[in-house]
Amino acid sequence: MLDLAPLTVLVLGNSRPYLDQIERWNDQGFLTLSAVWTSPYPDEWDTWMRQINMERIDILFLAETSPALWEFLQLRKADRTLVLQPDTFWVLEMLMEQRAKVQEMHAILSSAYEGVQVVDAAGVVRYVNPAFTRITGVEAECRIGSNIFEVSPQGALAKTLETGKPVLGWRNTVLDTQVEVISNAFPIYVDGNLAGAVTTFREVAEKAEKPDKVKFLKKESPVSPAVLNGYATRHTFADIIGESSVLRETIELAKSVASSSSTLLITGESGTGKELFAQAIHSASRPDQPFVAVNCAAIPESLLESELFGYEKGAFTHASQKKPGKMELAHGGTLFLDEIGDMSYQLQAKLLRFLQTKQFERVGGTKPVEVQVRIIAATNCDLEQMVRQNRFRQDLYYRLNVLRLELPPLRSRLSDIPAIARHLLGKICKRLQIPEKAISNKALALFTDYHWPGNIRELESVLERLVHECPHETISAEAVVRQMKKLVAGQANPCKQADKAENEPILNLRTLEKRALIRAMERFGTTVEGKKQAASVLGISLATLYKKLKEYELDRKGG
Repeated sequence: MLDLAPLTVLVLGNSRPYLDQIERWNDQGFLTLSAVWTSPYPDEWDTWMRQINMERIDILFLAETSPALWEFLQLRKADRTLVLQPDTFWVLEMLMEQRAKVQEMHAILSSAYEGVQVVDAAGVVRYVNPAFTRITGVEAECRIGSNIFEVSPQGALAKTLETGKPVLGWRNTVLDTQVEVISNAFPIYVDGNLAGAVTTFREVAEKAEKPDKVKFLKKESPVSPAVLNGYATRHTFADIIGESSVLRETIELAKSVASSSSTLLITGESGTGKELFAQAIHSASRPDQPFVAVNCAAIPESLLESELFGYEKGAFTHASQKKPGKMELAHGGTLFLDEIGDMSYQLQAKLLRFLQTKQFERVGGTKPVEVQVRIIAATNCDLEQMVRQNRFRQDLYYRLNVLRLELPPLRSRLSDIPAIARHLLGKICKRLQIPEKAISNKALALFTDYHWPGNIRELESVLERLVHECPHETISAEAVVRQMKKLVAGQANPCKQADKAENEPILNLRTLEKRALIRAMERFGTTVEGKKQAASVLGISLATLYKKLKEYELDRKGG
């Protein structure tokens, strides 16, 4: 688990662009390029083989197609050495993709404020992060390799391995220390089998009991108790409608991270309910504390800093008195930063500073202000791609992406639409102060034939139009059909499409297949994960996709 040792690769042959890609991976630290050998003649194979210590080679890449040499290497290679050739280069791509994810995970865990410990199925400790040592005083080299049943037999990790189930809020003292911690442990399953477990933990404060609410606000919070009334949540997990397996899994994950103080990043398409989940998480763990939401896209860049951090008297024109920012108003509770991808690069640096120190300065201020706030950020942007494009700070991304919750789009849980539609319909009628309308099962079934790019927000908009347009107590299937036609027409004019199809020349199947491949690669990208998605959409296996890309000479576009 989290094995960061680079693979050792020996290249036989000097074929480009394979060597260029391997050298890039070497520069990135994903592998160690041992050597590049010119392909020897058959009568030199045995002599050449004796010069190589195969026990130290993880992968031998035969960059030129040579069946005889490939068979020779298979018979004489070490058991641990994997031999690849051009048509199996994708295996190396997949390994490097996994290695990149491991390094990214290591960076995230290293920056986490809470301690992290990972064990395998036998209980052997495979990884601890720097916060583990900071909290417990136990050095990583003293813990890694030991067995959790010996060093912490009463801890949350041991309990999780014994039961195969999560253990939340477990309180115990670290062996041979006076440090008391609260832990949350989760099992790790691979192909249905228990492969290990991971725990996050924090030190218990000396005074663990919760003080009186008003007393807490007077002593700890920079705002008055009256302010709290304006920043309460309206939703809990009970307000999340649906019984599909993908939604249930998402809810269970959200519940498991609710009690943590670690930063949480919620991702998902527009209209999937990111703030709803954020409120539910807050309600499950901090119901008596403020929940303050800030839409980073809705506030002008010039005002967002003072909105977040507040300002001192005289900081700028019309600043006649000191004003606390949303960060201070959220003290003790949750600050929800919606559309975090729209935050300016400069302000990202100040937010990063707060996440590292728990302190900030008001605009125009010189003294640090310290608050205890849990940050939940949300976005429908691809932050990883924005990091690669230098539009989002990589260090901030790691700080935000400590815990992550990915919300499924509505099209991936179509079975939930009837329940969601009925719930939304009742809410709309109540808001409009009209008698509640019903909707027929036939009409509800029609909703599942649409892909809902705007997700639940689009569904609610359609339902509200139906409420206004249908004079009867029950919304009919005919009315829904009319709305669906308008939605489809809004995306593409059917008449224009028909005219275009009439005049277009008939293309042969190979041209159509090549176009489909190009479109799929442009949409999903050329990473291994992108190719997996492309293969799934095209209805072919990953191996067939690689074969097709090579056949149409598109493989070099993917690296």
